[in-house]
Amino acid sequence: MSHSTIKDNTVDESKEIVTLSDFIDENQKLITVLGVFTALTVFAGNISLAPFRNILSFLFMSLAIIVWIELWRKFPLKKYTWLLRWFEIILTLSIIVLISYWFIGYSEMWQGYLIVALTSIFTAVFGIVHRKLDLYDRLYNSKSSRYKLIKRITWFAFIIIWIGTSTYFAIRYSPSIGKLLNELHQQMNSVKP
Repeated sequence: MSHSTIKDNTVDESKEIVTLSDFIDENQKLITVLGVFTALTVFAGNISLAPFRNILSFLFMSLAIIVWIELWRKFPLKKYTWLLRWFEIILTLSIIVLISYWFIGYSEMWQGYLIVALTSIFTAVFGIVHRKLDLYDRLYNSKSSRYKLIKRITWFAFIIIWIGTSTYFAIRYSPSIGKLLNELHQQMNSVKP
């Protein structure tokens, strides 16, 4: 079975400038699924049985993040309108607020898993920077097949350093972030509607 390579930024690149309408037309199903999983995350937060509420809201939020990452990969890197750029920014901020809500709202559950969550977040941030800067192609000239084994070994070492650095930051900052999440949770619960 042959696997085809998934192409990022799949909006038709033959056009001069990608508009918001073009992007929505090309990615309508992903945008709809993202909305469904976001709504299910909020819905699951209202379930009365705490274990099911926590598990389901976490799973739906995770699915929303996965769909957002796939959608985010499809935003064009150049030749786009300002409306599309603002759509990308606002969508990203919405996902960040959703994740923040989940971390703050369920802070008591996160205390035991905060290091794992922070390691994942730091690793994802490094991954986003890596993707935006196209580091692999720049560092290893991936089109060239010379020194393939050396390239793979150094790339593997880079990934180990990447995850190790993420874990270090997670361990270092998890106590203060845990305390901050608890304080935010208490303050938000004390606000009267």
